[in-house]
Amino acid sequence: MVSDDTKRIIRHYHSLGYEQKLIIYLLRAQHNINYSFEYLKRKVFPSLTSRRRQFCFECVVIKSLHEIHNGCSGSEQLRKVLRIKHGFKVSRAITREVVHILDSEGVKRRARRRLRRRQYISKGPNYVWHADGYDKLTPYGICIHGCIDGFSRKILWLEANITNKRPEVIATYFINAVLIEGYPVKLRTDPGTENVIISRIQKELSPNEKAYVCGSSTSNQRIERWWGYLRQSRADFWIDHFKSLEALDVLDKSNAIHRFCLQYSYLPFIKKQLAEVVVVGIRIGFETKPRGI
Repeated sequence: MVSDDTKRIIRHYHSLGYEQKLIIYLLRAQHNINYSFEYLKRKVFPSLTSRRRQFCFECVVIKSLHEIHNGCSGSEQLRKVLRIKHGFKVSRAITREVVHILDSEGVKRRARRRLRRRQYISKGPNYVWHADGYDKLTPYGICIHGCIDGFSRKILWLEANITNKRPEVIATYFINAVLIEGYPVKLRTDPGTENVIISRIQKELSPNEKAYVCGSSTSNQRIERWWGYLRQSRADFWIDHFKSLEALDVLDKSNAIHRFCLQYSYLPFIKKQLAEVVVVGIRIGFETKPRGI
C-alpha cells in the first residue's frame, strides 16, 4: 500500500514534468522509498492527472508576453516556464512562433551569439561538481555563485549575495549541498581565494588524490555552459535594466550608497528569480553507459 506522503511526493515530481523512471530514482535516492516501477505503474501513475490539458491560446500569449517582459528568453525556456509556472503544456512549434512574434529582436540577438560547443562526458552522479562565481552583476553589488553536477546537470546551489569572494560563504553553500546530496568524487573550481576552504574540505572528504581539480574559469565547461544559459534566461534582463538606470542618471555604480540601495531593493527579487531559473532550467539527462571525462 502506497502511503499518502509518498503519493504527495510523486504528484509533486509529476507536476514538475519528471518522467516516471526518474520519479522512481528520486524516491529511492532522495527519500529512501523503494517501490518497483511496475507496482507504481499499476497502483499510482494511472491516478495522476494528465499534464496535457486544454488551454486558451490568448492566455498563452498573455503569459508569454509577461514572462518575456520579465527576462525570459528563447522558445525552449518559455515552453518550460509555461509548463511549470502556469500549467500549460505547449508544443515547441507554438512557443517558437510566439517568441518570433513577441521577441523578434531577441531571437536575432541570440542567433548572433550561437557557439559550437565541445562534447562533455561524465561517469555518473556526484562524480564531478563544478563550482564558480558569476560576476556580470558584481559591478552593481549583486554577486552570484553556483555549482552544478557534471553528470545530471542538477543545480546544487545558485545563490545571490552581497559577495561571492569570502571563503566562509562559499563553504556554507558547499556544506549545505553535501548534507543533502552527499559529497562528490571530484570538485572543480578556479584558483580564486574564495575556494580555499572548500578545497580543504573536499580533500578531507575524498580519499581520491585528484579529489580537487583547480583550473581556469573558462575551462570549467559545465558551469560555464550554465552561466551562458543564465545570461540568456535572466541576467541580460537585469544588466539591461541596471544600465538603463545608469543612462537615466538614477544609478551611479561607483557610489557605495547606490550599490547598497540596489542590494536592498533588488537582491530579494533576484534570489526569487534564481530559484525559478533553477526549477525551470533543471535538465536531467542520464547517460546509461559509464564513460570517462
